[in-house]
Amino acid sequence: MSAQPQSASRYEGGSVSFAVEATGKRPLTYLWRHDGTPLPNSNTNRLVVTNLAAADAGAYTVIVTNDLGTDTSMAATSRCQQITNVATGLVGYWTFDETEGSILYDTSGHGHNGALQNFAASPGNVGW
Repeated sequence: MSAQPQSASRYEGGSVSFAVEATGKRPLTYLWRHDGTPLPNSNTNRLVVTNLAAADAGAYTVIVTNDLGTDTSMAATSRCQQITNVATGLVGYWTFDETEGSILYDTSGHGHNGALQNFAASPGNVGW
């Protein structure tokens, strides 16, 4: 195999993909496995797991076969991180509750403050 699948960490509900590159006499067939269990309909060099849940965490390998034999990839580990609150995984959180000025303060703790530009507040909607 010329490229192995890479480990990844994603949040639950998201998706993760694994890919492998294999060379050799064509045709090549692929069979992906999760913790040793064959995955149905996993017959390409790329595997995408969607709507991740804790059960999807673990080791993923692929068996590549042709007329000359088989080769098994190194294991790629998938880690499914739980979302513990609304701020999990956020880059920034702006409440838009500033009462003056044009700076929006990031309340996520990451310090990604921003400046309003070309912004017009309308009565009854923003700070009026």
